[in-house]
Amino acid sequence: MKPAGKQKMTWLGLIVALFFLPVLIASCDHNTPPAATMVSPTGGVQTISASQAKALIAQNAGNPNFVIIDVRSPEEYAQGHLDGAINMDLNSPDFRDRVSRLDRSKTYLLYCRTGHRSQAAAAIMREFSFTNLYNLGDGITGWTASGLPLAH
Repeated sequence: MKPAGKQKMTWLGLIVALFFLPVLIASCDHNTPPAATMVSPTGGVQTISASQAKALIAQNAGNPNFVIIDVRSPEEYAQGHLDGAINMDLNSPDFRDRVSRLDRSKTYLLYCRTGHRSQAAAAIMREFSFTNLYNLGDGITGWTASGLPLAH
């Protein structure tokens, strides 16, 4: 049997925890991507949502300095892609060479299936001094889950 003092301390700890837990949960912002990806588009990579990507694409319609790159495999690309996207497979042996030949002054929207490969592609592009990069955070999966169309 516990001494009365220790039992009182346990109850006090439980009450304090139950009081502060909802405060901590409410203070968390679950919609903010990791800080490492939230960089100014003129200084690095900005991770964006499907709705933000749709707005960015609409805003840049007809802009030759805006390029959409699908970094998935050619087979994945053929199953459906964002309209106007070019396919540059991140896992292709010539990916770095192809990236090195791109115009660094242009703005690029990168995506893959879930956002991981495009984030890796953006990191490679940063190595080559690209500065205007957007990563579709949830990839094409997030795009289609938002009800947005694909080209075939």
